[in-house]
Amino acid sequence: MKATTNLTQEVIKKRFQQAEEMSSIWENSPKEVQAYLAGCIATAKALSGQHDGTKKAG
Repeated sequence: MKATTNLTQEVIKKRFQQAEEMSSIWENSPKEVQAYLAGCIATAKALSGQHDGTKKAG
């Protein structure tokens, strides 16, 4: 079953606020933490087949 999300102004506003909070956390993190998280993100992308912006058929 696929969930649907109503994109109301309130939902959009909340998502932008969350993005701003995450950006602030990232910018205030030490370089070592940023490097570790970047590695985690790269691993997750590779495991999901989305490396280089393409999803592999599987």
